[in-house]
Order: sequence, then structure tokens, then C-alpha cells
Amino acid sequence: EVAIKSVGFGATGGSPRKRERVTLHVWMELELLLAAQSHPSICELLDVVVTSQHQVGLVLPWYGQSLHDILQEQAYEDDLPLDFGVFAAAFAGLMDALRHMHARSIVHADIKPANIPVPTPASTATAATAKFVFCDFGCGFLMEPGCHPRWSRAQILKEDKGVELCTLFWRAPELLFGLADFSVAIDVWSLGVNMAEVAGRNPGRNKPRFDGALNEENRRL
Repeated sequence: EVAIKSVGFGATGGSPRKRERVTLHVWMELELLLAAQSHPSICELLDVVVTSQHQVGLVLPWYGQSLHDILQEQAYEDDLPLDFGVFAAAFAGLMDALRHMHARSIVHADIKPANIPVPTPASTATAATAKFVFCDFGCGFLMEPGCHPRWSRAQILKEDKGVELCTLFWRAPELLFGLADFSVAIDVWSLGVNMAEVAGRNPGRNKPRFDGALNEENRRL
């Protein structure tokens, strides 16, 4: 089974500037996915399709569940459906995937449970077969030498989509405080928060580790 992520919209719609920006978003995500390929813990790009309405579809594997789904079960069970050793092995793969991406100047910029598919069913996973995968590079960008991140992908996202880098609950302190200088370390923070949410599992607490509604609230947390 496969999943198709539709990106962009009809190339004939909107203003020329908006069409140009949409094209840029599409090609940026494609560029990042292609550059990040060849690692087992990074979502494989199977194909790219373009419809007659100029929609671009990224053909990706269908995983069925994500780390978010597994953590949701935590609210109703006394323990998580995977052994902690299995989680440790899977997170080791993600850490190596970060090394792989950052060595290529790729910043994911939106690492959260919903963007971490789990290919192996929870009921059958072992430490030897456990694997988590990074997907959805829609907020990602390249930390190009001499190119300030806020004037590249980050600035474009802010202007076009009205969004900040990283989903709030997993946003690194330097982003929460609005600092102009940040690096690939924002991914390390986000992954660490995901790990803490698993390691500090608490049945009945169906909330992220840092669940403030605003940057100001999460800074206090």
C-alpha cells in the first residue's frame, strides 16, 4: 500500500507570486526528500505524480500507524504496547537519521509523534526489527553556508503560511525565545522531547511533555 501526499494547487489559480511560492514549496520538499534518501529511518520517496489539475503528489509508503497513535494508547493502558528496549532501538535509528540529515545540511524542523511513522506493527516488533521513520519535510530547509535560516525556508513559511518552525509543543528554546541564530540543534531538541514523552510515560496523561498554548507558556514550562 502507498500514501500520496498532495502538495500545491492548480498552477492556474491565484496571483503570479502565489503560484511562484507554491512551486517553491513543492520543489523545496522534493529537494529535501531526495537529498535525505538512502537511510532506513527516513521515509522513502517512491514516485512523484502530477495531475491534470497541476497537483503534485508525493508517493510514499503507507505505514498505518505513527508514534502519535501509540502514545494515544497510553491514555487508556497501564503500559505502552512496545517494550522500552524496542523504543530505544527505534530511537537509535532516528538519531542516526538525524546525523545523516544534518551531515547534508538538512533540517527537518517539525519532528513530532505524528511525523514519526512506525512501519513494524507494535504487536510484533522486537529490538532487532523495531524502526521509526521520519516523514513530512514540509517545514524543512537547508542550512546553506552563508544563508541565514530566517531568510530562507523559515522566512518563506512565515510569510506564506503564517506558521513558525516546529510545532509548538516540540519547539526548541531558541525558537520559543525568538532568537535569530539557530541551527540543526532545533531537531535534536524536538527528538529529545519525543524521547522524553516515551521514557516518562504516564498512563492517563494524554498530553505532550510541554503543552503550553503559546510560546510564552512553553518558555515558563
